[in-house]
Amino acid sequence: MDYDDWLFESIRRYDKLSMYHINGLVTATDWVNAKGMLVATDSGTSSKHELMELHLPDKIIDDDISLSKDRDFRVASGCFTDRKVNCVRHIPGTRNCVLAKDGTAAIEMYEMGDNSSNLIKPAPGRSNNDGRKFSISGFDGNVYVYQMVDQHCRLEFVHDGHVMNRDDQTESISVLQHVWFPDSQDQVVSMATDGSLHAWKHR
Repeated sequence: MDYDDWLFESIRRYDKLSMYHINGLVTATDWVNAKGMLVATDSGTSSKHELMELHLPDKIIDDDISLSKDRDFRVASGCFTDRKVNCVRHIPGTRNCVLAKDGTAAIEMYEMGDNSSNLIKPAPGRSNNDGRKFSISGFDGNVYVYQMVDQHCRLEFVHDGHVMNRDDQTESISVLQHVWFPDSQDQVVSMATDGSLHAWKHR
């Protein structure tokens, strides 16, 4: 079957089909929300690895739109990274994401651009690691624990006890520090701005 035959047959096989081209090899991706996604690419060289926040065209999102000037992906923010990104995960409810890069067991937290800047940049949060588990905190009241599997990271657990157990539920708090117990894969001590100290072991 040649391309013209395939294209004609696609009318019967698909309710919707939109095809685009991205420069470079896509190495990792994750959703930011229903209208945007994070995409990491690798050019094949040792010096050009890119991370982009892409906004989807209206025609992909809304079935009722037949004509729209927004017909292509738009780069909302982006950056170049020093290594190939093997995994990217957006942290729900924030403008932050975590990256797992090639050749290192650590994860790094980045902050996506906003109205004042279209640059994705390293975020000021803190990260700790223990064996194949890595954790981040410092930008809200939670501690996020990730599991590394074959240089890919997945969210394993969110400790939200500081937020849920605060005396004043209207108070904004953040986790100041968190550390893993020595010689332990599961136990953590975390401390927040309201003076709370939690020792916890997740299932």
